[in-house]
Amino acid sequence: MMKRSYLFLYFFCNIVFIPAISQAVIVQGIGISRTNALTNAFRQAVAEAAGVFIETRTDVKYGELIKDEIVSYARGYVSGYKILNEKKESDRTYFTEIDATVENGLINQHVEALEILMTMTGHPKVVIFGIDDDMQSISSIIDEFAPLKKTVTQVFHEKFRFDVMDWATLRAKHPNVSGKLNKKAAILFAKRVGAELAVMVKLNAKPKNEIIEGEVSLEAVRLSDAFYLGKEVAAFKTSYLPKKENERIVLTINEAKEKVFGISVSLSRKMVEGLQREVEAQKGMRYSITFIDFPKGNVERFFKEKVSVLSGHVRHKVEKDTDKRLNVSYWSLLSDDELFKQIKKALDEMDWKYKPKLEGRSLKFKWVHPHFE
Repeated sequence: MMKRSYLFLYFFCNIVFIPAISQAVIVQGIGISRTNALTNAFRQAVAEAAGVFIETRTDVKYGELIKDEIVSYARGYVSGYKILNEKKESDRTYFTEIDATVENGLINQHVEALEILMTMTGHPKVVIFGIDDDMQSISSIIDEFAPLKKTVTQVFHEKFRFDVMDWATLRAKHPNVSGKLNKKAAILFAKRVGAELAVMVKLNAKPKNEIIEGEVSLEAVRLSDAFYLGKEVAAFKTSYLPKKENERIVLTINEAKEKVFGISVSLSRKMVEGLQREVEAQKGMRYSITFIDFPKGNVERFFKEKVSVLSGHVRHKVEKDTDKRLNVSYWSLLSDDELFKQIKKALDEMDWKYKPKLEGRSLKFKWVHPHFE
C-alpha cells in the first residue's frame, strides 16, 4: 500500500450535485464599528448557507472546521448586498441589517473541495511565485506584491497543509540562477529543487471611471511532466481611485487578497486530483534516481536485480551511464519516502557504504570508498 495518498476517491463517488444558484437572505450584524458590523452580517449569511449544506452530508468528518474556514472568508461568497437598516447604538456598538445575495453553488463546491483537502494524508511539495507577463500585470518583484504572495502561501500551507517550499530561501541557495525568472524558467527551477507542484500568482489591474478594476489569478503546473493543471481567476473592483500610485497598488493588493481563499480552494482541488490521476493511470510518479561513484558494473547489476523489481515499479529509463554516475528516470506507485527507504534497505543488504539524499522526487546515493572513510 502506498504511504502517501493524496485524496480519498470515496468522496468523488459520493458528491451530491447541487445547482450553482444564488440565495437572498436577510441577516443582522453587530460590531464595534460600521465595517465590523457589516462583516459579521456577511458571516451570518454565509454561515447559514454553509451550515445547511454540511448538515445534508453524513460523511463530513471535519464539518465544523470546514464551516469555520468558509465563514472566515465570507466576503468572497457574497456577490451583492443592500443595507436595509443601520444605527449606532452606543460609542462602541453598531448595528446593521442587510439583504445579501449568497453564492450557494460556490459554497457547495468549496465545501466538497475542503473535505478532500482536509482528509489528504500526503503533503505535496509546492513552490509559489509571482508572475507578471502582460501589460496590465502589477510587477511581482516590488515590495507591495509580497503581501499577496504571502496570503496565497498561508492559505496553501496553513489551511490546506501543502508543504510549501520558501521561494526566497530556494533562490538564495542557488545564486547562479538569474534575477527575475520568466514563467518557463521559474517552473524549471522549481522542478530542479525537488518540488512536485508550482503555483503562479498574477495580479492585473487598471483604473476605470474613478475606480480600479482588476483580477487575481492562480495557475498550477504538475512538475513531474510539466502538465498544466488549471487556472482560477477572481475579478474585483475597488470603491475609489487613490491619487498616488503606491496607494493604488496597496488598495489593489488588499482587494485581491480578499479573493485568494476562494480561488485557492478550487485550484487546490485540481492540483490534488491531478497528482492522484498520475498514479491512478498506472503511470506512477516519476523519480530521478542517481548513483554516484559506485563501482561500474556492480551498480548496474544492483539496479537490475534489486531496484527494478521493487514493489510499485512501473517502468524506468537509463538517462546517463558513465564510470562515475548512473542516472535513471524511474516511475513508481510508491511515495518518495517509501521508495527511498526500500532502496536504502537494498543497499544495506549489499553491505555497501554510501551517503543517501532525498530532495523531493530526486533520490541520490553516493558511494563511500572503504579506504577513504
